[in-house]
Amino acid sequence: MANVDNPSGFKVIGHLTDAPVSGCVHAYVVPASDGTALYLGDVVKSGGTMAVDSDGKYRPTVTRAAAGDTMRGIVVGFKSDYDNLDLKYRVANTLRTVFVADDPYILCEAQEDGDTTPLAAVDMGENVDIIYTGTGSSVTGQSICELDSTTHTSSSAQFRLYDFKKPIKDDNEIGAWARWIVMPNEHELKSTSGV
Repeated sequence: MANVDNPSGFKVIGHLTDAPVSGCVHAYVVPASDGTALYLGDVVKSGGTMAVDSDGKYRPTVTRAAAGDTMRGIVVGFKSDYDNLDLKYRVANTLRTVFVADDPYILCEAQEDGDTTPLAAVDMGENVDIIYTGTGSSVTGQSICELDSTTHTSSSAQFRLYDFKKPIKDDNEIGAWARWIVMPNEHELKSTSGV
C-alpha cells in the first residue's frame, strides 16, 4: 500500500530517556512584529530577545525556523485567544504565547517530502533538514513542515533519523511520504554558542 501525502509538521511522541514529555514544554512569546504565522508542529528558533506576553510577563521570544537554522523546539500549543477561542494557530503579526517542546532529546514523528529522492533504509542515522511546502491549515492549526529528503547527509543537519515509524496495517513503507521518528540534531541547548 503506497504512503499517503499528509504533511502535518512534527508531532512530539516521546523522549530519548522515556522522561515525561510534559516536562519538556515551556512558554515563549511571538511578538506582534513577527510577520510569519505559526502552526502546531512548526519548528521554531529563538528570537534573541524577551517580550511581554498578554499577561504582562516577560518571556523569551521564538520565530519560525527555516531549513538550516539551529532550532529551539517544536510548537505543541498556544495560549487561548479569548477573543477567538476557535483559533488553533498563531496569526501573523499578532502577539501570542506559544508552548514549545524545547528539550533537545525529544523524539518526533514527521513525514518526508517524497520528492525525487525519497529516504531509503540505508539513510537511517543520517541527518536531514526541514522544508515548508506551503502554509499550514487555518482550520486544524496543523503545520505542513516536512523532512527534506534530498538534504540527508552524514554531516550536520537539523534532525537525526532515529527510527522508522512502525506501520499499522501497512500504512507506512520506505519511500515517498514515509513517516520517520527523528530527534533534534542542531539544537540551541546542545550548542556551546549563544543565540
